[in-house]
Parts: sequence; C-alpha cells; structure tokens
Amino acid sequence: MSQQRDDERQYRCLKKYEEIVKQVLLLDELTESMEAKNGMQNRRKNTNGSGASTSSTTGQDQGNINQVFVQTITRFLHDLNPNANNAPDRKPSNP
Repeated sequence: MSQQRDDERQYRCLKKYEEIVKQVLLLDELTESMEAKNGMQNRRKNTNGSGASTSSTTGQDQGNINQVFVQTITRFLHDLNPNANNAPDRKPSNP
C-alpha cells in the first residue's frame, strides 16, 4: 500500500473516530439527563405513595444503548484494519 493511500485511510479512520467520540459525548449527556429525569419521577412517585419503580425499563434502555455502542466501536475497529477478518492467523515462525 502506498504511503498516500495509507495516510488517506488513517485520515478517514481519524474522522470516524472523531464522529464516534461526538456520539459518545452526546449519549453521555442524554443518559445523564434521563437519569436526572427518572430520579425526579421516582421522588414524585415515592411522595405520592405509589412506590412503582421504572428501573427495569431503565436497565433495558441501558442494555440497548450498550449494544449500539459496542456495534459502533466494532464497526470502527473493522474499518481501521479492514484486512483483519480476511487475513489468516499468522503464527510467528521459528528461525
């Protein structure tokens, strides 16, 4: 692979990485705002005496968020090294 192609590939990977970082930061903000919102709702429910909890929904949402995050990172890593899946396992040869 020529140096120019390698530089272009690294630049594209850097841009993808920057996009992922932006998405993670946005996700953190959304998660924090949802946690704050759920905390206020739980306090209201407890003062009203219902005692119902929304933790199962929150846990399920967190699982979905984690799954999307893992898929995004996996895609990024595959883009970083596109030959990783196609190349056979290389074992070091003994001289």
